[in-house]
Amino acid sequence: MLHVRLLDSDECRNLSLWLAKHRIDINAKKRRELSDVLPVATIVKRVYTRLVDLNPYAQARNSVANKLQNWKVFNFTVLKKLNLKLSEADMKELAEGKVGAIEWLFHELFVRPESLPNENDQIISPAT
Repeated sequence: MLHVRLLDSDECRNLSLWLAKHRIDINAKKRRELSDVLPVATIVKRVYTRLVDLNPYAQARNSVANKLQNWKVFNFTVLKKLNLKLSEADMKELAEGKVGAIEWLFHELFVRPESLPNENDQIISPAT
């Protein structure tokens, strides 16, 4: 299980390059938007097209409880398939828009891809 942590300077630089390449700017307003999983899922869908379904997420608006529920769904349906599993505390930090949380997740998803399956790899769906 992973834990949200602050990135070191090399990780920050690599993430900044990735974000610039994809025209994503993480400022205070954007961090607030990314506290809900739907905009995050949209970004993840660009990289892992077949893996992300944008339909199962509830309208969160300003409710941390709804945002947390959306993060739980995303954790189970998407991150689990990528061998990333967020703890309850991690999901809470993401839902609250804590500084460094979304940056850490993006680093794990996009900058450190050697530990993640490729889009063309066989991804096993969870049993329903």
